[in-house]
Amino acid sequence: LITGVLFGTIPAWRASRTDVLTSLRNDARTSTSRGFGQSALLGAQVALSLLLLLTAALFTRSLGFLAGRVPPLAHESVVAEIRFDTLGYAAGRPQTFATEIRSRLSADTRVDAIGFSATAPFRRGGRRVWLPNDGEEVFRGVDAAEVSEDWFRAAGLTTLRGRTYVSEDLRLGQVAVVNEAFVRRHRLEDPIGTVLRVDSIPTVRSITQMIDETSRQIQRFSIIGVVSNGLTRPLIPEPVPTLYLPLREIPDYVSM
Repeated sequence: LITGVLFGTIPAWRASRTDVLTSLRNDARTSTSRGFGQSALLGAQVALSLLLLLTAALFTRSLGFLAGRVPPLAHESVVAEIRFDTLGYAAGRPQTFATEIRSRLSADTRVDAIGFSATAPFRRGGRRVWLPNDGEEVFRGVDAAEVSEDWFRAAGLTTLRGRTYVSEDLRLGQVAVVNEAFVRRHRLEDPIGTVLRVDSIPTVRSITQMIDETSRQIQRFSIIGVVSNGLTRPLIPEPVPTLYLPLREIPDYVSM
């Protein structure tokens, strides 16, 4: 609107002071001699305008998908990403930092829950997963995140079946929580107690880096709970099947 006003004022002022009849006669004489450069410029302007309109329409559509998938509590949530490796923290210090920041924030009555995750919202992380009847050659790719016990409450997710983590689960690390989309995608009628075989190395890392196959391990996790669908990749209209694994220790990068 501002651009239209700024660049339309001068031509409008000039048009108001021009003799219309004389202008039409001049245009009739010079319209046939309009150069190729002007026509090309006009075509480029129209093409660019259409491109901007299509981009704006796609962006608005994506915002519509996003608005419909954000959990209600997420509007009152604050997300912080911390990279300890670039801050000069020594080994073991991230865990101490997490304990101290949790203690300090818990004392604030405005804070309802504090959770930590190795994968931030809008960041993609994945694992290769095998169900009990899957062969070794057939695996399923799902989104995955390592989270602390309070992360589900902080993210505004509700427990639909079973339960979420407790401190003892994080210490043992052999349990998992999945979302509703995971249960529907893989048709798990009774997901509680289902044992999953999970690749120890995230799929994104295995694609972008050379992985020593000797370091790859297949771990077993038992599903203890199902939570509502959260916000992982909002530009995809359908909820993404997600696997939540216990966050045993704070890594060099963490989201809270």
